[in-house]
Order: sequence, then structure tokens, then C-alpha cells
Amino acid sequence: EVINFADHRIAQLQGFGARYFVPQLTLSRAVALRKLGRLDEASAALDLARRAAQEIGLRLTLLLTLLETIELAKQVEEVQRANESRQAAKEIIRFISDHIDEPALRASFQNLPQIRSVLAA
Repeated sequence: EVINFADHRIAQLQGFGARYFVPQLTLSRAVALRKLGRLDEASAALDLARRAAQEIGLRLTLLLTLLETIELAKQVEEVQRANESRQAAKEIIRFISDHIDEPALRASFQNLPQIRSVLAA
């Protein structure tokens, strides 16, 4: 159901030329596909989400896409893809951290489990 919803909304948004939400919807689709065991489709959706997020400069969506890509790559034992995604995620994490002025908010971001996991690797 999530996949159908995402497909429908993506088609609608593309029809309107509204690209802003496409990366997040594509990421949601990829997560659903991975959880259903449709790993090749999930991988393709993650690639699309990543490119779309990069094209319009959505760093947070790109980070979330990279985190999901790391999980998928570990699941299918694609070590190089996991490492490349982890390195790209680290760069985005550093950028976001550098632009959070409030120390408590920065610490909160850096202490999120997924963020700590990427930084520790």
C-alpha cells in the first residue's frame, strides 16, 4: 500500500513539476521495498532518491537516503557501496553539524543512534 501511494504521489508531483517531495517519497518507497524483501527494486529506488535529493540540494533527505543505502548494502553484503555511502553520509553529517549554532541541538543531532553509528565506523 505504501508503495502504491508513493508511486501515485510521485507521478502526480512530477506531472506538476513539483520536485521537492519526490526524493522523500522515493526514499519511503525504497524502505517499504526493502522491508518486503524486494531488494533490487529498493536499490534502484534509493539510487533515484539520492540523485533527486542531490539535484535539488536536500541534504537531510540525502543523508536519510544514504543511511538507508548503508542498511541495504549491509543486508546484501555490498561492502564497497556501504563504505561509499558511509563516507558520503559523514560529509553531510559534518556539514549539518557545522551549521547548527546551538550546542545542545548539535549534540542532540550527533547523539542520534544512526549518526553515532556512521561517525564511529
